[in-house]
Amino acid sequence: MPLDPDIQYVLDGNALLHRVVWASVGSATFRDLIGLYCHYVTKKYHRATVVFDGYSDNLSTNQMKQHRRSSGKIGPIVTFMPDTKVT
Repeated sequence: MPLDPDIQYVLDGNALLHRVVWASVGSATFRDLIGLYCHYVTKKYHRATVVFDGYSDNLSTNQMKQHRRSSGKIGPIVTFMPDTKVT
C-alpha cells in the first residue's frame, strides 16, 4: 500500500537505526551516515519527524525516568563534526 504524501509520520529514531541498510561504509563520515539515514526516511515515509527518546528498550519509560532521577546522573554531552570519520 503506498504511503499518503499528505500524512506527517512520527517515527522512533532508535528503531529506524535497525531498519536502514548499512552497507559497508569503509571510511564514512558522520555526514555520510546521516545522509543514508535521511535518504531512507524520505524514500520510505516522504514527510516524517524522527524522534530519539533516549530510553532503553529493556525498561519502560517510567522506569527509566525513576532510575535517572534517583541516580542524580546526567547523560554525557557528545559532540562530533560532520566530517568526523566513523570508527
